[in-house]
Amino acid sequence: FGNDDVSINLTVEVPPSLSLDVTNGSGVAEIDNVGPVTLHAGSGGVQVSDVRGAAEVRSGSGGARLRNVHGDVTVSTGSGGITIAGVTGSVDVREAGSGGVNVSDVTGSLHMGSIGSGSVDADRIGGDLTVDRKGSGSVSYTNVKGRVSVPTRGRDW
Repeated sequence: FGNDDVSINLTVEVPPSLSLDVTNGSGVAEIDNVGPVTLHAGSGGVQVSDVRGAAEVRSGSGGARLRNVHGDVTVSTGSGGITIAGVTGSVDVREAGSGGVNVSDVTGSLHMGSIGSGSVDADRIGGDLTVDRKGSGSVSYTNVKGRVSVPTRGRDW
């Protein structure tokens, strides 16, 4: 009584090839060693690693870290940084409201839709690098094998 602080830590073990569809209202979510995964998080950081298949991550607030995904990646955040490394496939960062975006070691292309106030760093991209709209942050890239398309202003006129 008198203590309104309640928390729960939940660990669920599943076969490594199982597809997951997870909704997390608030708090940190860590998903590791699974099949294709869809993760929707309201608030709190998310970490997804060692995925055998595609990964889709949406986070309202809180950073998103994805590592070792053997399939395409789709990610969007309202606030919080995005770090993606080791993708066998392509990456689509649909939206990054605030916070930096760091992407490396992607065998396919990297597409970024709307980038807000954070900077973008991309390295070792096997295909094209495309940024549709960027805000106040800078965009830097190295080792991109395909075409590079980055707007020079906040909007691509």
